[in-house]
Amino acid sequence: MGKSCGSHSKDGSLRPQILDSENPRYRKLLEEVKKHTGLGIVLNTSFNRHGEPMVNAPSDALKTFNETGCRYMAIAIIWWRNSLECGFLQ
Repeated sequence: MGKSCGSHSKDGSLRPQILDSENPRYRKLLEEVKKHTGLGIVLNTSFNRHGEPMVNAPSDALKTFNETGCRYMAIAIIWWRNSLECGFLQ
């Protein structure tokens, strides 16, 4: 697990998905992630807080993003970075 410790469940399990050439946009995303992090992996999970419904709209996503202390969020082609020191979006 080492470098990818944030990409699996508490019990250490995970469900890897192998990507070939069927989705070129997603493959490019993974290649960019690998270029910047050294790992060509992303965590795909539901986006909600415990006890709340899953995020269903960009406004829900921004609300959850600001309330949870997430560092980064992407919606379509827009990328947000949370400035935790200042408490606002940049």
